[in-house]
Amino acid sequence: MAASTNNPSGVRPLVFKSKADAVYREVRQRILDGELSPGSSLNQEQLAATLEVSTTPLREALRRLETQGFVRTVAHREIVVAPLVVEELVALWEVRRDLDATAAALAPNATGQKTRRVC
Repeated sequence: MAASTNNPSGVRPLVFKSKADAVYREVRQRILDGELSPGSSLNQEQLAATLEVSTTPLREALRRLETQGFVRTVAHREIVVAPLVVEELVALWEVRRDLDATAAALAPNATGQKTRRVC
């Protein structure tokens, strides 16, 4: 999480509907950003402390992330970030490319003219 000037711990406060939802979004984003590497083991107690939550909302978030394929449970206890296969990487790249192009086309430019799609 990015450092906050108002927060001495350097952790930005989580904005959430529920703690589990906030933890889900934060851990998911860390996985997508590569901060949590594919195949890496997650220390639940340490991660909960880093996010400044108890392990209960973290475990709820991890169960949700597991149903979506972001993490896997190994040996009924250990949680690891799910590795990506080449096909998944290509699919993710294609979606990202299309979303970026769409976002650029929808964003107003500085002159107020329409932007044209480049892809």
